This record gives sequence, C-alpha cells and structure tokens, in this order.
Amino acid sequence: MLHSLFYDRKDRRIVIIYIIWEMCNLMAIQTSYRIFPYVIQCRIMYMAVFVNTLVALYFYLKYGAKRKSRHNMLALGLAFTAAADYYLTFRSVVLPGYLLFCLVEAIYAFYFKPTAANILMRTLLYGIILAIMYHLGRCTLTNALGMLNLTLLLVNVFCAWANQREDPGTGNLCLALGFSLFAGCDYSLLIRELTYGMLSSLSDFMVWIFYVPAQVLLVLAYGLMSINDL
Repeated sequence: MLHSLFYDRKDRRIVIIYIIWEMCNLMAIQTSYRIFPYVIQCRIMYMAVFVNTLVALYFYLKYGAKRKSRHNMLALGLAFTAAADYYLTFRSVVLPGYLLFCLVEAIYAFYFKPTAANILMRTLLYGIILAIMYHLGRCTLTNALGMLNLTLLLVNVFCAWANQREDPGTGNLCLALGFSLFAGCDYSLLIRELTYGMLSSLSDFMVWIFYVPAQVLLVLAYGLMSINDL
C-alpha cells in the first residue's frame, strides 16, 4: 500500500520507520505510567509529538515549500500542537497550552474554508456551551478555552468527513480519521476530569491510545496531499 501512496523510496522508508516508532512510543507511554516517575513519563510522551513535527517538517521542506498550498496549514497546525503539548506536558501550564490548542483548531477550521453558515454554527454551539457552563457555575477562563477547543474540534470532525465525501481519497480519509481520533482523545480528557473511579481511569488510559494514531494520520494526510499537490 505504501508503495502506491509514496512513490519515492526515501519517503516510504521514512514513513515505515515513523509508524513503527510511534507504535513503540505508544507502548512505552502506557508502560511508563506504571514504572517511571512523572518527569520521565513526560519526556516519553513528548517524543511522540516531537517526531510528528519532524516528519511533517520533512514533508514541508520536500514538497510543501514548493507551492503555497492550503495543505501547508496542516503542517502549521501540527507545529502549534507541539508547542501546546510542550506547555501542557513539560511546564504543566494549562492556560498557554489551551490557547495554543484553540489556535490549532482555528487553523484547521480555516483549512476547511468555512462559510458564513459554518461560522454561525460554531458560534451558536459555543454560546450554548458557555451558557450551560455559566448555569453550572464552572465558567472560568480555563474551562471556557477548553470548551472552545472542543467545540471547534467537533465541527472540524464533521467538516473533515464532509470534505472526504466530496473528494474521496486516501489523504482526505486519513485526515477525517485523524480528526475523529483527535476528538476521541480530547473527549476522553473531558470524561476523565468529570468522572472518578474506573471510568476516569479508563478515560485516562484511552487519551494516548487516541492521540498518537490521530497525529500519525494527520501527518500522513499532510504528506499525501503535499505530494499530490505537485
């Protein structure tokens, strides 16, 4: 399959090594919860994100930089994802991390060329969520940013699948699956924060199970679309 998608032998080799690395890193992340201190856990977690950025940069330098394509917005989103994860993973500073993740989802939203109706739908949905949070007495700045990120992401998932239906292809399929798993990660985080006991533990376990494959799919989508753009 990789032979038909990535015609360049070097690309195929890099993609295969990348996928194997991320699979091993995911297993290392889940193992680190049980045997390593938190500082080591953070380093193992961030390596998955860092390698995503490196592979996206490789595709950008080899293909994306040759044309001013809208697909380069995916690489930009991946770069800001790495910055957001740096604050949340290494610094444990929530506010800048949430701000950057909102920026990531805003970049992806513009990638889908939103119409006025699309923007209005996002605004109304977020307004409803803010009203519910205010009613529950949980409308803090951090929570508001977190829910903005989740709102943008939810609509981006629908946009990604609509885009895939209009323009079927492996790149768009990877993108839609990537956004869906990304949403699974973020909503697992939300469930983890709102629950306790076994459900909270299960949600915590699923965060990286969703997150690592999601980022891999987004990187592969960017690579495929950059190649097809030439």
